[in-house]
Amino acid sequence: MDMIWRDTDLTLLIRKTISSIHEVILKQKGSSAAIISCLFTAIMGLLFYQAHLNEPHVPSIVGSLFRVFGNFIFLAPWLMKDPQRIIKLNHSTALWLWGIFGALTVLTYFNSLEHQGAAITNILNSSNGVLILILAPFLVNQVPGWPQTMALVGAVAGTILVIPWNHHEMKISGDLFSGAISGLFAALAFLMVAKVKRNADANLILLVWFQVNILMHLCIILFTQPNWPHLGKTWIFYLSAGLIAAFAQKFQAIAYQYTSAARAAGLSYLTPIFSLSFEGFSNKALPSSNTLWGALILVSSGLVAVLTKDK
Repeated sequence: MDMIWRDTDLTLLIRKTISSIHEVILKQKGSSAAIISCLFTAIMGLLFYQAHLNEPHVPSIVGSLFRVFGNFIFLAPWLMKDPQRIIKLNHSTALWLWGIFGALTVLTYFNSLEHQGAAITNILNSSNGVLILILAPFLVNQVPGWPQTMALVGAVAGTILVIPWNHHEMKISGDLFSGAISGLFAALAFLMVAKVKRNADANLILLVWFQVNILMHLCIILFTQPNWPHLGKTWIFYLSAGLIAAFAQKFQAIAYQYTSAARAAGLSYLTPIFSLSFEGFSNKALPSSNTLWGALILVSSGLVAVLTKDK
């Protein structure tokens, strides 16, 4: 009897805990989505880079094409309910700009990923946070409060500490700048989603991105005729990464719809933490003291961004 009481008591405690977590997630829908997006983005980058290491002769445009098809696979159940959605083009200007800037982000991001690796590319791409903070008042009329500004400054400082400045893969070249430029395009793309806010379904946002990207990629592939992967393992890496990337993008779109651009940008700095953690585990390398301090500052900044109210 006592054992039954204990089991029931434990069950109630677990249910209450799960219920409390669920309530927090609902109240902080945008912030929760941003954190989940960071995790999926880090996994995506690692898988794409592993695919590149398997077959280095396959150019970045092929990897980014798998990224685009990941969106199509993800949207397939939604599109099957109304197949004509795929050819509907009566989107708002902000949505079309989201698609265009998103396509430019993907092309520059994958060019950097091919040469710099997942961790370095995500660190370079994270420059979008600062740019969002600067551009948000002008493009989406969102003026961040002091707590969010300080959280973003902390995130940048943490990222600087996290960067492995002596990393053997950090090559000073056009590919390095490609990663940084992807941050600018990402900032403009995310601000377009913030501009749309909740006037568009998250699936529609992903569909517009797919429409623009598939046209741009097919044109490039038609003229460049790149090499394709030959190993089954490489195809699995690419397909898995593309699908995970679609999940990441959906959560990212939700984040910018349900919270301020400054808060979502501040939380996006968790992506390099996840990327470096995965890279460290895969290489069995212990993090340096600078990396640990940077990670602590990044996590603290993320908590400030989550716990402060939007203006």
